[in-house]
Amino acid sequence: NTVWFGQGMGAIVAYELLKMIEKERIQSPNLPVALVVSDCPAPHLFAATYRPYAASNWTDRTAPYPPAEQKSIGEVVTMMRSYRFVHEKSEKVLVPILGCCHGTALADVPSVKAWEAYGQSFKFEDLGQVEEHEWYLE
Repeated sequence: NTVWFGQGMGAIVAYELLKMIEKERIQSPNLPVALVVSDCPAPHLFAATYRPYAASNWTDRTAPYPPAEQKSIGEVVTMMRSYRFVHEKSEKVLVPILGCCHGTALADVPSVKAWEAYGQSFKFEDLGQVEEHEWYLE
């Protein structure tokens, strides 16, 4: 039995993969039995709320990374900016979802709890507040 875990944009990637698997009717004993989403707003909220690249100090925070990592960061930002939720008519996936968060500006408790509409069942765990000095990329 497999449980998929997605943090931030990774939760959206996992959700979209599950929707693709469902659409294509892929069968495998290795498909997940549950999805854990961490620090990620529900898909319909993601594009409007999950924007770490909009932080005033984003450029300064990414500047110390080597060019190859900066390129990877840029590619992830492109993916974040291009995501559009398109499953309004069939938003649920066929597995239960566990949502958890630290209550950050990128994913507050209500935006993570909104995943309740997306799973066969839903449970939420509040992991507590993150201290201000902690940063998205660390």
